[in-house]
Amino acid sequence: MKFKHIITFLLFSLTLSGCQISKSYTVTWENYDGTVLETDSVTYGSTPTYDGATPSKGGSAQYTYTFSGWSPSVVAVTSDATYIAQFSSAVNSYNITWENYDGTVLETDSVAYGSTPTYDGATPSKDGTDQYTYTFSGWSPSVVAVTSDATYIAQFSSAINSYTITWENYDGTVLETDSVAYGSTPTYDGATPSRDGNEEGYYAFSGWSPSVTIVNGDQTYTAQYGFYIYNDFLEYFLSNDETSYSVRLRSEVTPISIKIPSIYLGKPVTSIGYQAFYYCRSLTSIVIPNSVTSIGYGAFWGCSSLTSVVIPDSVTSIGDYAFYYCSSLTSIVIPNSVTFIGDYAFYYCSSLTSINVNDDNSNYSSLDGVLYDKDKTTLINYPCAKLDNVFAIPNSVTSIGNSAFSSCTSLTSIVIPNSVTSIGDYAFYNCSSLTSIVIPNSVTSIGDYAFSYCSSLTIYAEASSEPSGWSSSWNSSNRPVVWGYVG
Repeated sequence: MKFKHIITFLLFSLTLSGCQISKSYTVTWENYDGTVLETDSVTYGSTPTYDGATPSKGGSAQYTYTFSGWSPSVVAVTSDATYIAQFSSAVNSYNITWENYDGTVLETDSVAYGSTPTYDGATPSKDGTDQYTYTFSGWSPSVVAVTSDATYIAQFSSAINSYTITWENYDGTVLETDSVAYGSTPTYDGATPSRDGNEEGYYAFSGWSPSVTIVNGDQTYTAQYGFYIYNDFLEYFLSNDETSYSVRLRSEVTPISIKIPSIYLGKPVTSIGYQAFYYCRSLTSIVIPNSVTSIGYGAFWGCSSLTSVVIPDSVTSIGDYAFYYCSSLTSIVIPNSVTFIGDYAFYYCSSLTSINVNDDNSNYSSLDGVLYDKDKTTLINYPCAKLDNVFAIPNSVTSIGNSAFSSCTSLTSIVIPNSVTSIGDYAFYNCSSLTSIVIPNSVTSIGDYAFSYCSSLTIYAEASSEPSGWSSSWNSSNRPVVWGYVG
């Protein structure tokens, strides 16, 4: 009986020993972030194996990650164990594209994250134009360390081209050469070109051919001349097309009366030239023929003894300052042929009592001896010696012209209607007897020196303050101004 118990005990011990040998343990496989990828029950002493998908780790702009094994190293099971996926890293590379200004690809590079790319190709270029030469100046955007694919575009600075301008005399002699920037207007700085005359007359420089214009390439300009023929008091200038003459007074002569011929050497006299009788104070009368179509700039400037002049109905143009300072001139009749009257044409004509315009003139008109445009919207000139001391501007007028009332020293009062929006330069200059004037709210523009030397004037402006359209020198004599005037 005792022997049987011993046998039973031995069998029980052997059974327990067998259970110990077959014991299993839990093996856990985790990703780098603790995510469980797989769990296995592995018997003691066996080497576990991972059967799942290859572990992965999301990359970054800088790195790409590749699975490299487990930590700790996989060994035979002796207890529960956890293995964590390990990864090796590789620095990412990115495509860097270098383009010219027009999108042409100059070079492409694969550059590692964090590295600064460099361009190794030929220096980018851009074709120039007539106006500009282009020089490579860098890249846009500025080159920085790589963090992603990038495209850099070539940038260029521009320099304006200069061209050679040659100034030649009529015979091909070079007078001056200049280097002038594209788009600029060249100027000749040398002595006035000259050409020898002969016993019949002389040459006077008249300009350049072709006409001087802004620079867009190399250019040669050739001096042009008019030929002046000597003839008593007058000299005649043959036009460039040699079809007509312009006339002017010879220097150092002091005629009292002149009759301009209509024909000279078989060609018509069509123009009274630039300052033709400039400050000929001795001249009291002049006869202008029907062949004349143009009275030039300042033609009778300062002819202070000239008392009358008949403008023939052949004349179409009266230039700026044409009768400036003709202080003895008492009246003017504008024929129907005139289409242009320049600024200040009758300025300082201190004896002028009337300017009358032929009713058939399509560009100008007159009313009571005052000169207007055809529709009477612009008052051009009020004769200085007109006897009235009070004048009301018609309601049709919207603009008072340059110097319209200048030196009208007899005027004491002028009424400006609400129709007027602009007052020109010198409009009331030296109206020394003018004591007051109301400027209506409608006036948005006043020119330079409009009320200068109005020594007795007080100005009443309906505007509450000086409008932006009034010149800074409109009241240069600082006459008193009452703003916000309500009449």
